[in-house]
Amino acid sequence: MRLSQCALLVAASLSVFPATAQKSEIVQGQKGTITEVGDVLQIALPAGALVGSLWIGDKEGAWQLTKGVATTVVATHSLKLGFGKLRPDASTHNSFPSGHTSAAFSGAAFLHHRYGNAWAIPAYGAASFVGASRLYANRHYLDDVISGASIAVFSSLYWTSPYASNEVVVTPSVASDRVAVNFSYALGAATAATTVTQAQPSDFDYRYELVLGGARTKHNWVNYNSNQQFGLHQFDQKEEPSTFASAMFTMGLQESHQLLFNLTPFEGRDSTKLTAPIQFGDVSYDAGDEVISAYRLWGLSADYNYRFNKNSDWITEAGVGALVQYQRIELDQYEGGKLSSKGQWLLWPVVNATLGYRFNDDISLSVNGRYSKLGSDDYSEVMSRVNYQINPQWNAALNYGYYQHQYEKSELANKVAYDVIGLTLGYSF
Repeated sequence: MRLSQCALLVAASLSVFPATAQKSEIVQGQKGTITEVGDVLQIALPAGALVGSLWIGDKEGAWQLTKGVATTVVATHSLKLGFGKLRPDASTHNSFPSGHTSAAFSGAAFLHHRYGNAWAIPAYGAASFVGASRLYANRHYLDDVISGASIAVFSSLYWTSPYASNEVVVTPSVASDRVAVNFSYALGAATAATTVTQAQPSDFDYRYELVLGGARTKHNWVNYNSNQQFGLHQFDQKEEPSTFASAMFTMGLQESHQLLFNLTPFEGRDSTKLTAPIQFGDVSYDAGDEVISAYRLWGLSADYNYRFNKNSDWITEAGVGALVQYQRIELDQYEGGKLSSKGQWLLWPVVNATLGYRFNDDISLSVNGRYSKLGSDDYSEVMSRVNYQINPQWNAALNYGYYQHQYEKSELANKVAYDVIGLTLGYSF
């Protein structure tokens, strides 16, 4: 399919989404049992953890939970105010991060870090349900949920220590006909727990990192089953730069061979009043129509990297991997009735390379490049990173880079490019 380029002229930006009695499916919220249960669990998890700690006499744990929840609340709502991201249902500008999710995970993470792995599965399962309920309700994007959960877990990791007071171990027990709590007495456990050794970077082989940032669109050309190409970047761009969160997990920190996994869900809403007609799929939109767009690009990558001279101050790495993306683009009149939607799965085989330098034990600078080409389709990404090692377990980094892809499938074509900036917080274990 050969694209003929057609510039899309747009009117002056609208200060808010149009106020109409009827709204498009794109911005409609969902209510029901799932949403209501999520509303309850976001309070029940931290509240239940607090009551449980006080019930077994763990006042220190209750205080650690309080500090973790307070840190999570302050961080979450500061970011909401700072980013001002529009919710998927276009109701308010406080979508990023998800407060429901961060509240639920603050309770779940505390139960895990304080009382052990036996609490992790049910607690994190309930907290994940809360996050899913926010997606179902169309109140949050996936990156809102990921960032909310990560902030809560990081806060808990910072404040919470394992419980061994009075040498009592508390674990849940679930059977086919009952749910119970087991108490066991471990002589000397409290004394053993007080023996602390100074951690070293070599003690840790895994790292989880959260990247929070913004992406400014350079261009975003779209074509769906038509000879007419139009630019989503020519909409009003009231939400530019678009916020995003990226979750990264690294295995083999101390080895020459590493595995890296990255989840980056990118999406947003925009609107405009058309001054020229456009077509998307089988649906035509006329000049004067108030149109809303929804753009989703979820990416999950897995890479194998080899580190050359891992004990040198020079950082030299190369690897191969794969990037799986799911893209969905939707258009509709704001009042609804003309929805056109198209989704597309993409698989990119990727080569990557990293070059950098460690100035000392704490500070390093690196540049990573990723590339894939399949016929006329291609993907590339370049990211520079200044990393600061706060201590053997915690690190922070500033990232700046560029992302682009272009492809033409049987019906959908997309050519997009972003400038990206982000702040990273990481924890090694």
